[in-house]
Amino acid sequence: MIRNLPVIALVLGVAIILVLLGFHPLSEDTTRKLPLLTALLMVEFGFLVNAAAVIFTIKQRADGGTTTLGWLILVLNVLLAGFLLISGINLWPGITGGD
Repeated sequence: MIRNLPVIALVLGVAIILVLLGFHPLSEDTTRKLPLLTALLMVEFGFLVNAAAVIFTIKQRADGGTTTLGWLILVLNVLLAGFLLISGINLWPGITGGD
């Protein structure tokens, strides 16, 4: 299970982004609106899981166990974690994009 953490983190992060795109809490459509706290928790969870996957992959690389695919997954995890972090900041009320 722990060996698959980077891939699971990618799939989970992409799923969170797709849910947020469909039910964005700051959208004008009130019938398809996710509560703000729920969206913030989802984004934070996705960020933490991807950050853990990055740390795990770097540790695995230190032991000499990462392939080219492992490096690709590492880069994707870093990008996804950064995107989720920025999305969470933008969702926060009073900051750019918030109410």
